[in-house]
Amino acid sequence: MRRLAPLLALVACGPLEPPAGLLVPDETARFVVRSYTSPDLVAWSGGQPVAWSFSSLGAAVVGGELWVTGLQSLAPPTRIEEWRGQLFVDLLATRDLVTWDLRRVPVDGPRGGLIDPAPLAAPGGPELWFARVPGTGDPALGQRETEIFRGALSGGRFTDVSPWLRDRDLVDPAPVLFRGELEVFATRARREVVELAPGAAPRVVLADATVPHAFVVGDELWLLAQRGLDGRKVPVLTRSADGATWSEPAPLDPDPALRSCASPVLARFGDAWVLLCVEERAG
Repeated sequence: MRRLAPLLALVACGPLEPPAGLLVPDETARFVVRSYTSPDLVAWSGGQPVAWSFSSLGAAVVGGELWVTGLQSLAPPTRIEEWRGQLFVDLLATRDLVTWDLRRVPVDGPRGGLIDPAPLAAPGGPELWFARVPGTGDPALGQRETEIFRGALSGGRFTDVSPWLRDRDLVDPAPVLFRGELEVFATRARREVVELAPGAAPRVVLADATVPHAFVVGDELWLLAQRGLDGRKVPVLTRSADGATWSEPAPLDPDPALRSCASPVLARFGDAWVLLCVEERAG
């Protein structure tokens, strides 16, 4: 993969400058992103907060950096990401899991905001996938027509944004390239993870699970999601050698003391596994 120069600050000030408070400890924040590392997916360490008022995570390793996208709820325009007609996505990036850089990248997409952004490290350069509902609002809140969009990074912004699929009750797109083929997963009706393909009916992959994150490890396709277990939100992991048959999902619980490890993402970064998830505090 070709090395990508880090994105520069897009503007010196104004609405397209990300709120610096996302990286400032805040005991009142409803959402706290925590980071864990493991050599073997069994023994976990860390758990330190890396961002506050940030949720709905997506992740990809791009040009030697770990990118984590999400939605901020700290400052206007808050979770539905649009400002005076300009879409954008907030992005955390790191090369060492210690220092995190906060960036806000414009998205040349349709009016009405975006939710559930997810980056994809594609051969032609990074892509951004997201969901939206025609008009304004969060499709996760009710049964409505939804759209899945994709765009490509060019000149410091995501351009060529176009709809990839239209359906109902779909959120949390999770794109991945597996053996040269595009696979896309999503949450349907807030209760199950499905595999998507234009012109085909969604296929259920995980019942009683939501917020998928898909990635490739060796010759296998891995799918991480969140599931309610004993009153907690816990990551669960399933694997497939062919993209059709999946293993029994197993909990991947980095911190049993944490009530909520929601919207989990997992990546092999350097010589360790890195899991980030959102602690959801009572609001």
